[in-house]
Amino acid sequence: MAYTTPQPHYDDEISLRDLYLILKRGLPIIVVATVAVALLAFLFVTFTGKRYEAEATVLINPSPLRAGDNALAIEQQTSVNFETYERLAFSRNVLEQAVAQAGIDGYNVDNLREGGDVERLVGPSNPTDIAPLTVSHTVTHADPEAAAVIAEAWANATVDTVRASMLAGLESVMDTTAVQLDHVEEQLAELEEQWREFQERDETEIIASRLAGVAARLPQAEGHLEQIDRNIAMARGQQAVMAQLAPDSFDDIAGALDERTAYSALDLLELQQNSTGIPGQTFGQVRAILAQAGSAGVSSPEAQEGSSNDGLASVVGAVELQRLTAQLAGLEAQRDAVLSQVEQLEEQASVLRNSQASLILQRDRLEQQLESTRETFANLSALEPTLAYANELIPATSRILSSANVPTDPVGPGRLLVTVLAALVAGMLSVLFVFLRAAVADPQQPKAA
Repeated sequence: MAYTTPQPHYDDEISLRDLYLILKRGLPIIVVATVAVALLAFLFVTFTGKRYEAEATVLINPSPLRAGDNALAIEQQTSVNFETYERLAFSRNVLEQAVAQAGIDGYNVDNLREGGDVERLVGPSNPTDIAPLTVSHTVTHADPEAAAVIAEAWANATVDTVRASMLAGLESVMDTTAVQLDHVEEQLAELEEQWREFQERDETEIIASRLAGVAARLPQAEGHLEQIDRNIAMARGQQAVMAQLAPDSFDDIAGALDERTAYSALDLLELQQNSTGIPGQTFGQVRAILAQAGSAGVSSPEAQEGSSNDGLASVVGAVELQRLTAQLAGLEAQRDAVLSQVEQLEEQASVLRNSQASLILQRDRLEQQLESTRETFANLSALEPTLAYANELIPATSRILSSANVPTDPVGPGRLLVTVLAALVAGMLSVLFVFLRAAVADPQQPKAA
């Protein structure tokens, strides 16, 4: 008959008594580990030294300036967000400036990067928001005075960099304005000198006076010319009429008159001279002709009776025709002279008008350039104080709100708290170790009573 070996029986259930016994067996390990870790923590905190934390607070207000087309407007336009400020604060340039300003021996950029921190207290949450930004600079150091100095230097270096970024555009505007103002001032001086020279040689009033005199004389000369033209037309008409009445020559007139007829015509001419209005020159010529005819001889009685009036008319017509011919020649010569005078006056007036127009054009051009340059100079001169005010206003928007004070209490937990916490952690880990060791122990090993 075959016999089977019975399987071993394992009792996996654990009681409180078993737990107690496990803890009791591992109590020395728990105590030793806890005391050792607590002692090490106490010694570490004691010999590593205290750490002090200093804090400086910075206020960054939005820029109050807005650049327009021709002026600067005072209004809030842009602000610095915390991300930008943090990048500036931890930039190597700012860290080097802070370390240099602090002047702490053995302290470098890496120490500041590790022991420094910036925290946003108040500020815009969105990049598009326009609001003041308040940031704290915190520096941790073993020396409380060094911590305060480094925090203050770091805040100042960051604020200076923010100010420089805000003034970057304004400085270029100020430099450009200063250069432009000097250029406009030189240009204005040149234009004023040209204006003085123009005023010295300006003859506009003299030319206007001469032109007024020519303008007054020209209508008189033109009126005189028209009068001469009328006289010439009248003389030509009288000449045409007399040409039909007068004989060909004075010899024919003298041969046609006898002595008695001549004397009778002479007597009749003397009687009618005042009533007919015969010109004195014509009367003298006619009288000489009649006297010459009377001394030549006496004609027949029949001829004497009928020829007196006809001879007188012929003589008068011939003499008047000669006089009109001479008068017409004189009028035409006078007309040519007056016409030449009118042409000279018109040419003189044209020259004076051109000179006057040229002077007026030069004066208007200089006045326009001078006025425009003076206005530009006034605008630039007025802009300089505004830029200077803005140069002083923008730095005031970024400032240290509260300086770093020397800390009196170290940061972090005290030695007792660190020791207690280390002991608690060590005790818990020791208990865990004891239970794990008991769990993996051989179950056939006899348990201690």
